[in-house]
Amino acid sequence: MDLKTVAEYVESREILYLLDKMNIDYAQVYFIQKPIKVDMDFKSAA
Repeated sequence: MDLKTVAEYVESREILYLLDKMNIDYAQVYFIQKPIKVDMDFKSAA
């Protein structure tokens, strides 16, 4: 199995640095871009 690890809610550069040292594969980085509201008509999405 080729499993990947995702860290969620990463709120600082320091935490991102530590995750890199821990060999975490992906991070959802809140401090770069805050979450945005999804306001979309999914029927028209391709």
